[in-house]
Amino acid sequence: MLACCDLQLRTSRRVTSTILRHTRLENTSSRYLARTLNYGYAIIRALIRRNIVVHGLEPSYGVNHHSTENSFNLSDDLIECYRPLIDYSIVMHLRERDVEDVELTPEDKQAIVGIMLEKCVIGDKIFRIGDAVEETIKSYLACLQADSASSLKLPTFIQGGK
Repeated sequence: MLACCDLQLRTSRRVTSTILRHTRLENTSSRYLARTLNYGYAIIRALIRRNIVVHGLEPSYGVNHHSTENSFNLSDDLIECYRPLIDYSIVMHLRERDVEDVELTPEDKQAIVGIMLEKCVIGDKIFRIGDAVEETIKSYLACLQADSASSLKLPTFIQGGK
């Protein structure tokens, strides 16, 4: 368990430093970036959790996440394909403003919640992120019923998300 958490922490630090280095956000506090990303992940994770329960799935039964201390293993599995969408949107938000604070402002939080209105592609259709999550979960249900992963529908990133 500790090795897994340590790996996640190292991966998170590596992603944060890569984002700072390659997006002209060198002056942004890595702590601020981490808080901003975590807020975005919390929003999408909550959306995924809600949809999991609405569709009658047990959120504690994950595919790759199996912690007995985590009641939302399945949402932690499904969030992975949405992380790049969150990362990109947050980086674009940070590039548009002068970041001096370490705390998220109400404007930051509003912009991050607005990410749910960004778009992505699943199959040959364009979805808003909120609707894409539901589509992914419906396809996951179909996979469980068919005992095959072939019908799993995951989002494809649209640069700019508009």
